[in-house]
Amino acid sequence: MALGGVARVVPPRLLGGLRGVPGAGCPRAGGAGAPGRRLRPVPVPVQHEAKIRSLTEYAQSLELRKRHLEEAHDALGEELARLQAQEAAQGAARKQREQDETQDTDEVKAALELQLESQREAQHKQLARLRDEVNERQKTIDELRE
Repeated sequence: MALGGVARVVPPRLLGGLRGVPGAGCPRAGGAGAPGRRLRPVPVPVQHEAKIRSLTEYAQSLELRKRHLEEAHDALGEELARLQAQEAAQGAARKQREQDETQDTDEVKAALELQLESQREAQHKQLARLRDEVNERQKTIDELRE
């Protein structure tokens, strides 16, 4: 009997793993657990039953916590994958924009070079025309002086 005269009985399923283990036998069941014999339920004191219940509840709470942590881990893994995909897409878009800007810059540069070349040619023609005009006037002045 346990404390206070109340006895608890351990279910046979819990004792099943103790069959054949030395010292695990019950003197009322016939010794150290003879092969083929089932052990009779053994009274368990109330304090042990409470401890077993407490440990069972603790194990269940740990299992629940583990499940929540696994779910959180999975959610974070999915979030990480989504963010990595988003970052890769943004990187590709950024690279494309840079290529477009480089291409635009090259096109603007080429257009400016063409414009500068055209202006140089126009200035050279104007300068040549002005020189010719200055030379003609100088000739005219020289002729008038003579």
